[in-house]
Amino acid sequence: MEYCERTYENYLKDGYKRNYFVNIFDVGFYSFGINIASREVIVPALLIYLGAGNVVLSLIPSLMLIGSTLPQLLFSSKVEGMPRVFPFLRIICILQRIPWLLFAIALPLLADRHNNALIALFILSSLFSWIMAGIGKPAWSELMAKSMPSHKLGPLFSHMALIGSACTIAGSFLVGYIMKNDALVFPYNYTIIFGLSAMMLWFSFFFFNLNREPASRPAHDYQHTDLRTYLASLPQIFKNDSDLKRITLARILGQSNTIALAFLMVYAIKVAACSNADIGRFVILGTIGATVTSIAFGHLSARIGARKCLMLSALFCILTLTIPLLSISIAALSVAFIFQAMNKTSQQICSDLLVINHAGSKKRPTHIALAGTLSAPFLILYALGAAALVEFTGFTLPFLIAILCNIGAILVLLKLPEPTKHS
Repeated sequence: MEYCERTYENYLKDGYKRNYFVNIFDVGFYSFGINIASREVIVPALLIYLGAGNVVLSLIPSLMLIGSTLPQLLFSSKVEGMPRVFPFLRIICILQRIPWLLFAIALPLLADRHNNALIALFILSSLFSWIMAGIGKPAWSELMAKSMPSHKLGPLFSHMALIGSACTIAGSFLVGYIMKNDALVFPYNYTIIFGLSAMMLWFSFFFFNLNREPASRPAHDYQHTDLRTYLASLPQIFKNDSDLKRITLARILGQSNTIALAFLMVYAIKVAACSNADIGRFVILGTIGATVTSIAFGHLSARIGARKCLMLSALFCILTLTIPLLSISIAALSVAFIFQAMNKTSQQICSDLLVINHAGSKKRPTHIALAGTLSAPFLILYALGAAALVEFTGFTLPFLIAILCNIGAILVLLKLPEPTKHS
């Protein structure tokens, strides 16, 4: 499709609706698939059962975030030179989904006899899948930004999360039933969960493949820059943009929620001695919290802006980690898992939205990649540091560090003016 200004303006008035609904169902099923095998609840419980140590448990959420951020800078220049990103993105989405299917098949074959091999396979599968996500992230963000009016992005991200949460509510009750059912012993309980997860991810690809990509700029406007020149230009881009520096710092501090994602379930199992039934209950309550947040933050992001929404997200993380420091009862931990889901969901809705609204259309992939990639080394620090602290001092100190980091994120965001979309 060749660029025509009037055609693109007409598309933004009415033609975007197809992509709007297609992407809601794509991300809805994708969220269902990822969340039913929850990395906050199901994954730690499985890895503890397989005999994984604290370092491995702390690395799982970090591998997800590192894999999905580090490759972005290497591919953002390629995306900026692409008049059409959809064909490239389709291949990446297929590659991203294959490892989850392989792990679901391998789990019943290797469980009990080759637990270490299963742990290694899960780590490698997760890392490969999230590297594919990182490679595709600038292209996906560009597809969303060019195919939606700017005022529809907040509601779109919210509706994506809402549909995902709604699907996951049904799935969470199923997970609760599976985990409570004594007839479904290990590894069949986890095999069913990961099998459903893989199936939902392929359903999401079906909807993703229905996207249409509009031509938003003339083809000659896309300039390809060789990787060395592009990487050399990044420090100056970052240095000259004070708002981008604040956004990146706030993201680095806010992603200390990695500690909560990695260790809240470990804390519940090892300190509070929660049962399989409790684990199922945590999944259900977390899903309800995510659903409420999805509904609320779509409207809030449009009404008060992504900056203030991210401040609320940091507050949710503070509450998540304060509660277990005050009480180890199952009731208190249930509330903590609700706030954890609210923190995760609100961060998903608003974190990239803040960057998208901040960046101009020609440099949008670069700004997204910079904000994401620069936070990756700190994720490793959070993961390994938290694992060491848990091993030698217990859970209190890493929880307090994450609380202080999120207070810092709120203070940084207070100094950031609400970005407006550049032309």
